[in-house]
Amino acid sequence: LPPERYGNYDAKVNDVVLTVFRKDIWHFYLDCFVLNDLMKALPEKSVRRARIMRTLNQAIDCFSEDVESVKRARDFLKSELRKSSSASDLTTRAVGHAHLDTAWLWQLSETIRKCARTFSSQIALIEKYPEYIFSASQPQHYAFVKKYYPALYEKIKEKVAQGGWEPQGGMWVEADCNIISGESMVRQILHGKNFFKDEFNIEVKNLWLPDVFGYSAAMPQILKKCGLDYFITQKIAWSQFNKFPHHTFSWRGIDGTEVITHFPPEDNYNSELKPSALRYAEENFQEKAFLDEFLTLFGIGDGGGGPTEEIIETGLRQTDLEGCPQVEFGTAQEMLDRLAQKKDELPIWVGELYLETHRGTLTTQAHNKKMNRFMELKLRELEILYSALPFRHYPSEIFDWMWKKLLLNQFHDIIPGSSITPVYEDSRKDYETLSNQAVQLTQAVGELLFDKKENCLCLVNTLSYVYSRPVELLESWEGFIVLDESGNEITVQKEEDKFVAQIEIPPLSAITLNRGNKNDTAEMNLPDGNMVLENDLIRYELNNRGTICNAFDKEKNKQILAEGELGNVLSLYEDRPLHWDAWDIEIYYEKQFRENAHLESQEWLCAGPVRQGIRQSFITGNSKIRQNIYLASNSKRLDFETEVDWQENHKMLRVSFAVNVFFDSATFEIQYGHVRRSTHRNTSWDMAKFEVVGHRFADLSDHQYGVALLNDCKYGYKVLDNVIDLNLLRSTTSPDPTADRGLHAFTYSLLPHENPMIESTVLSEAAQLNQQPAMFQGFDGTGFKIPFTLNCKDVVLEVIKKAEKEEALILRLYEPKGKNVSVNLKLKKTDVSVFETDLMENNLKELEMINGCLNLEFTPFEIKTIKVNVSPNIDCIKKIT
Repeated sequence: LPPERYGNYDAKVNDVVLTVFRKDIWHFYLDCFVLNDLMKALPEKSVRRARIMRTLNQAIDCFSEDVESVKRARDFLKSELRKSSSASDLTTRAVGHAHLDTAWLWQLSETIRKCARTFSSQIALIEKYPEYIFSASQPQHYAFVKKYYPALYEKIKEKVAQGGWEPQGGMWVEADCNIISGESMVRQILHGKNFFKDEFNIEVKNLWLPDVFGYSAAMPQILKKCGLDYFITQKIAWSQFNKFPHHTFSWRGIDGTEVITHFPPEDNYNSELKPSALRYAEENFQEKAFLDEFLTLFGIGDGGGGPTEEIIETGLRQTDLEGCPQVEFGTAQEMLDRLAQKKDELPIWVGELYLETHRGTLTTQAHNKKMNRFMELKLRELEILYSALPFRHYPSEIFDWMWKKLLLNQFHDIIPGSSITPVYEDSRKDYETLSNQAVQLTQAVGELLFDKKENCLCLVNTLSYVYSRPVELLESWEGFIVLDESGNEITVQKEEDKFVAQIEIPPLSAITLNRGNKNDTAEMNLPDGNMVLENDLIRYELNNRGTICNAFDKEKNKQILAEGELGNVLSLYEDRPLHWDAWDIEIYYEKQFRENAHLESQEWLCAGPVRQGIRQSFITGNSKIRQNIYLASNSKRLDFETEVDWQENHKMLRVSFAVNVFFDSATFEIQYGHVRRSTHRNTSWDMAKFEVVGHRFADLSDHQYGVALLNDCKYGYKVLDNVIDLNLLRSTTSPDPTADRGLHAFTYSLLPHENPMIESTVLSEAAQLNQQPAMFQGFDGTGFKIPFTLNCKDVVLEVIKKAEKEEALILRLYEPKGKNVSVNLKLKKTDVSVFETDLMENNLKELEMINGCLNLEFTPFEIKTIKVNVSPNIDCIKKIT
């Protein structure tokens, strides 16, 4: 880092001391350490405490440096170390591991070296202590070692085969589980489990995430359908206001699926196996009345390292020691399998596992989050397009590389925004590389799928919804008539620096626009006076502060904003968390409001048959905001295309809308579904959720009407009473002093709608905002359709891709609204065999096609994966036979 900005210092060695290692004295120290730590944890007046104290004093009294005195001193201690645990003491399955953050206060390049140091040290310990088993998650780390340290990797494979090393955890990295998409979550597990199976012939059955910042209610179904029956974390112990009531329980997700979940009751994933800590774990263990064992995760972590000899020796002294749980080295999976026998007795927790801290990670490092969502959607689009080609054209190796690069950057200290500056310099380069690769793949697939035709523009809608929005055309189309495939003229308008057409594309289809004859587009006449955006459906009025002062739904004759309240209120808050700067937002920020953004300028941008637009500029603090606000002619959705030059320290920028809807809960999109959360603070559990995750939208609806706030790259929401509030930017200084300073571009959209969310257009509009049509300039795609169609708007076809290990296509569909629905999936080609599979693409059952259709029954929020064993032959492809 530049020393002129951050300071520097020169380190020097002052003293070097050479010593002789005395193994006998080391063991004496460990004996004393264990008994002394146990003594301090015992009741002050207990017999056991008094006798340990007397024995320790006797041992110290006779100690000197000669060998015999050390032996005599240790002999004194044996009387207390040999006392056995009682019949009521529990057993802890002590799992040696090295929690190694893939990046945090160091870059990935250092992580590679950390892997080598950690894993080689653990190999030595396994060879020295036959009863010791080391466990390690994150296949990405194994892949690093395989590439850069092949000899060490072979030793790891040897220890795995011998049972001294446990590969654990199903994800490619220990990924964030709030921000990543549903499909990213699936790919984390798909690539993670496949690596362990291919490299070690091990079927991992648990998800190992000790240090992740909250867990989506969509996860149980995804885990179970990936063959992960068990989940381990510890982080919920960090919750700020409410103590989580269980350590071992069945976790039930939004679809009703349950997975057995265990939180190690020491509340620590870097245990040193101290007697005091294990006694705390035993007392803290919520299910001790009927379960006899719990996990302890021991070893130096965060920066890796893992268990040391001292920690292992400490554990060995407690295998059967009065006053302590019995320490038993072993694998996590063995204990988890035993828990399955007690499943019927386990308590049930329904819904998300919300971590009552680290809420700022939904917003910090905004560019990182924006590029993650962009690449998630770009990879989705590319896989769908390449799936319309014969398999020989499918770039499997490139997609594999791209996905793993994306998954790597979803690690739980990268994408949440909690790493140092160089980590984000690296991730920015990764996203740039991925984006450039996506451009090349898009150009290549266009040339394979479509015919070149100079005056054509092919637009492909990969969504399951109709795409009906304005589209900005290239400047070269300005001044020409734009025609559809039937020769009908399309409505267009010229704006100051854009040429915009109103288009409509059916689901999973393409249209081709044709550039017709010259036709000088008339300059539009911009309105004078009031700043009012209006069409036949709705009217929005902006005041001289840049906020919406009136919003009226003409179709439903309803005021959208609460009486006397405003929308698009840009507010600046002081943002100084107590402990973890990049991680946390504290509830008291609400009382540290600093100012609303000050309007500098306001002018009409466009007003025509396609859309109307107003441009506004603001200043807040040291930052500048510019907004283009658009209302399309056929929509109630109001888009705020926003650019911010963000130059703050410890400030937070939010936008809010006080709407004319009052209900006790709001709906937030999560992976492959949604959850409802309270809009009040009746209880401490409600109050703790003052900042929550939402993916593409949050929605506040009553039984007749609702308003959604959509976004294209944000995640931190608050809905309190009738106010919908979105966190736009933060400006933390630790561990990255430059976090988020600079230019940002994003869009949020207000969407009033009739009916509750599940009966509205919210999902469709959110999808259209986030995934615009793929554009192929100079190509004719007339007649092109994705070879699969759905007859139901209540199910989303999210993924079409080549199978990982077969010449087959994989389709992933999900029900997003919480309904029981029946849908028909139509295949263009009928001479195929079709199977329903799990998320790992293993066949579950063969499906019957009737007249080229599959009838699929979905339960609420169900995810289905379909395997089509022969790639359909696309009739419209001209160039490929």
